[in-house]
Amino acid sequence: MERATAEALHGMMGVDLTAIPTIGVNTALTIASEIGPDFSVFPSAQHFCSWLGLAPGTRVSVGKPLPGRAPKVVNKVAQSLRMAAMTARRSQTFIGAGHHARLARKDAPIAITATARELASLIYTLITRGEEYVERGTESYEQRRVNDDSRDALREWESLLKYFVKNGTPDCPNGSRTRARISRRSTGWPTAIALFLYVFQCLMASG
Repeated sequence: MERATAEALHGMMGVDLTAIPTIGVNTALTIASEIGPDFSVFPSAQHFCSWLGLAPGTRVSVGKPLPGRAPKVVNKVAQSLRMAAMTARRSQTFIGAGHHARLARKDAPIAITATARELASLIYTLITRGEEYVERGTESYEQRRVNDDSRDALREWESLLKYFVKNGTPDCPNGSRTRARISRRSTGWPTAIALFLYVFQCLMASG
């Protein structure tokens, strides 16, 4: 019965939503009945998440949070996606790995909402593009996490070295010319290496 329902939903929605980890027939049925296959009313995934009440809080003014709570959005699709997100901790998939990572650094309700938002964005992308879900696996998530950590470390390294370039010792030889050359470089490892050599040169000259 569930398989026949899933096939009928596949035909209606244009993609197999039940192929997405944690998205069962009941969740797919809710999406089909509440929205249908036409997502054109939502200009982007961000608009879709906002309609669901899953978008990050935006109650700020002049960079400061506004007092009071944001209005609560009661949405059947959002409720179904949150319930699906709750099962992600048992899923040995790309989405499951992401949910485990969120649970390690956030409170459970926040992690569940973030995973529900990820599911919503994924559903929006698949339906609007007419693409089927392709599982990438936990190894792919781990590799992406490592790459993200490396990029974050590089940004911190560049920020620190640029501080020394801007506020470096006056004894550094050819300081102004070196800083000018570095400032014209793009970001990335070449810049980090150039900055490191510059700081090393300054330290050697002042030592």
